[in-house]
Formats: sequence, C-alpha cells, structure tokens
Amino acid sequence: YAADRFAPHGKRILVEALSPGVKPHYLFSSQYQALAIVEEVARDNVFIQLDTFHAQKVDGNLTHLIRDYAGKYAHVQIA
Repeated sequence: YAADRFAPHGKRILVEALSPGVKPHYLFSSQYQALAIVEEVARDNVFIQLDTFHAQKVDGNLTHLIRDYAGKYAHVQIA
C-alpha cells in the first residue's frame, strides 16, 4: 500500500533489518528476510537499508551481501 502511494511522488520505501540482540522482536532480523520482503512486494520503489552493524552481527560476510545484492540497497549505514 505505502509503496503505491509514495511512487507517484518519487519516494522510496526502505526496509531495514535489526539485530535481535539490539532490538528483540523487531519485524526483520536478517538481510535475507528483508530481501525476501522486497522481492515479494516487487515494487520499483522498495529497497533495503543496509545497516552494516546489524548485517554483520546477524548475517556476517558483508562483502557477500554488498556484492550480491547491491542493486537492492538504497541506503547504506556504516556503523
């Protein structure tokens, strides 16, 4: 719903995964979970916000994540 409402205004929706050790019970804890949602929604204006701290803590191997999914990230937060 939000993606369709924001698209005509050129706005993006970002999905961010957070480590359960930092934010228990958050909707997404893994980059792969966030990626699955982005792919399921299948909208041109829905992307992942990569937080390097949370990604390394949960998924590890930042090099792999950045290399293989670079086109899915709209924002990278370096922590």
